[in-house]
Amino acid sequence: MRVTTLGLVTDLMLARWSSDVLDRGGYLIVRTPREPDFWMGNALVVPAPSVDDDAGLWLGRWQGVFEREHAGAAHRALLVDGDVRADVEAAVDVAGWVMQRNVALVATALSDEAPPAGVEVRVVRGDAAWAQVTALALASDEHAARVSGGEPLDDVYRAFVSARTRTKRAWCEAGRGSWWGAYAGGALVGSLGLFAQDGLGRYQDVVTHPAWRRQGIARSLLCAAGRDALVRVAKRVVIVAMQGSDAARLYRAVGFTPAEVSSELLRRPR
Repeated sequence: MRVTTLGLVTDLMLARWSSDVLDRGGYLIVRTPREPDFWMGNALVVPAPSVDDDAGLWLGRWQGVFEREHAGAAHRALLVDGDVRADVEAAVDVAGWVMQRNVALVATALSDEAPPAGVEVRVVRGDAAWAQVTALALASDEHAARVSGGEPLDDVYRAFVSARTRTKRAWCEAGRGSWWGAYAGGALVGSLGLFAQDGLGRYQDVVTHPAWRRQGIARSLLCAAGRDALVRVAKRVVIVAMQGSDAARLYRAVGFTPAEVSSELLRRPR
């Protein structure tokens, strides 16, 4: 299968560093055996439905393929190379799945955004610094759960976040990219990663501590990491955000241009 949307192209670039990606011709299988709780790392990549596809039959077909290729998985996950029609979105909802549209944004140059006074932006290095990356991600997720009225984070999720941090650190230590942090008095208040291959860079996990939001932390991290990558290893950098989100608007403000939309379809474990 030839994938065309930049969001999925760069997702797969990263996936191949720690997952198995198998081409079945009409679709791709992504398997990450070491991280069974990484739902989108244990998924199918499928073409967007055509104008002639019946919405319910299209979803049912790919659910069946998923169940065959990921036998025993409690979740269902499809990464769609493109957007889906409103009737497909409705079929997804009726089936008890959730859908997210993601827009890939691209930049070949970025503004120079200074961090707030008292904040230093630098590359993350060392065990203690990486432990702060995990702690920051969990603090952000805990805040999001409280605000939305969701369930508190459990040990399984905490272990998942720790495993993802170890994976990203391994990529950095293999020379595939860098993790950047914003520090205030030694405390990590924001972070993100940026990885590159063949002149194409991809951001990962833009996180700002809840107490430090709307102060320019993310802007300064995005621009410092992107400008560094565009000088050294990339001709263009890609970032992905939920379509219509505040994050997408922020990325446009610092120099990113929307490219195209891809979709994620997920049924969580029951």
